[in-house]
Amino acid sequence: MRYLLQAVYAITLISAGAAGSFVWLRQIEPQLAPHILHSVSWYKAHPDEMRHDEAWCRDNPGLRDPNCAAASEAKLQADFDAFIKAPR
Repeated sequence: MRYLLQAVYAITLISAGAAGSFVWLRQIEPQLAPHILHSVSWYKAHPDEMRHDEAWCRDNPGLRDPNCAAASEAKLQADFDAFIKAPR
């Protein structure tokens, strides 16, 4: 009886056209638009871009973008410099 049910199920799939239309899903990394890589010192010299890119990177945490690392490091260094230079 078990094999009969399997055969009926297989025939149903074949007749519906579903047997050959399986879509195998795999995770695809998002493709970033080509852009210019910036260094930490560039981001420190351009604070508006640093804040913009750092916020964008926080909104897209799974991406491995070199600019994200540079912007994050520049923000860390800028915050540390501001802390050191703050009056006490």
